[in-house]
Amino acid sequence: ANTADVEARITVKALSVSGLSTANKIYDGTVSAELFGTAALLAPSAVGAGSSDDGKAYEGDDIGVSQSSASAAFGDKNVGSGKTVSFSDLSLSGTNASNYSLSAHDNATASITAKALSVSAPGISDKIYDGTKSAGSVTPGDLSGFVGNETVTATASAFELGSKDIGDYKTTVRYTLVDGANGGLAGNYTLANTADVEARITVKALSVS
Repeated sequence: ANTADVEARITVKALSVSGLSTANKIYDGTVSAELFGTAALLAPSAVGAGSSDDGKAYEGDDIGVSQSSASAAFGDKNVGSGKTVSFSDLSLSGTNASNYSLSAHDNATASITAKALSVSAPGISDKIYDGTKSAGSVTPGDLSGFVGNETVTATASAFELGSKDIGDYKTTVRYTLVDGANGGLAGNYTLANTADVEARITVKALSVS
């Protein structure tokens, strides 16, 4: 029979990789995630066994995986729970690496928690007796601890005083954070209530006729 030249092609086989993990972190303004573990390929298959899509290399091939440049990253930088973390920059090594490609490592999940801010002491102005336990107007303290040049602002209010009558009292200031400048989002920060703030109710002057 006559013979003819026929084109045939061997393409690379995709290999599966696993072994990496990550961890929760406190908001730092970046998408970077910690990378833990050692990347590893599946146990190899005997030559002639397995399948083209089983993700395994073949016995006898010099093939491995390098993670010297590997990194992990969240999908975005903001606070949230159960966020997707992806791994990148893994590579194959060994003299037979050109016969294979590396499939993406499965994603992981982790959380970014809010960064705690510090605040200087707030102030509460004296108020004239008005028959209520409410404190005078509150001046928020100065906030610090932001990431980079981000800022958020805070509104402050005081809990009721121990009495409606004149005197000096201790109360607690409650803060509410509000989005600020340079990308500062209130949801990425947290601020604890500040206790033991001095408040005063002074006498009310009466007119007489």
